[in-house]
Amino acid sequence: MKKYTLLTLLLVVTCISVLYWQYDYTPFYPVKHIGQKYVVDNIEKQSHQFNENLVKVLDYYDVDYKLCNGVVHIKNQLYANKALMYNYTRKAKDEMWFSDHHFAYYKQK
Repeated sequence: MKKYTLLTLLLVVTCISVLYWQYDYTPFYPVKHIGQKYVVDNIEKQSHQFNENLVKVLDYYDVDYKLCNGVVHIKNQLYANKALMYNYTRKAKDEMWFSDHHFAYYKQK
């Protein structure tokens, strides 16, 4: 009986951990495409302009996000898709995309 109780408890804790990870938010760092890999650029602190542009891109695509002290946070589950994050990064830095979609673009410093 103890064996099944322990196994059930372990299964519940695992499920809760997975759900927590999927729905928790993480800071958005730009993603680069180098060779065949997507690389997270978390070395530099993101500029206010980048975060402002990113908010507009995420709003355009109806992506759920939070702002914490001016830094964009998105769900872990979504951030795990590095190709999509690369796409959002490129658009947040692309003045032409903003012009085509009639948004104000904040130049990166």
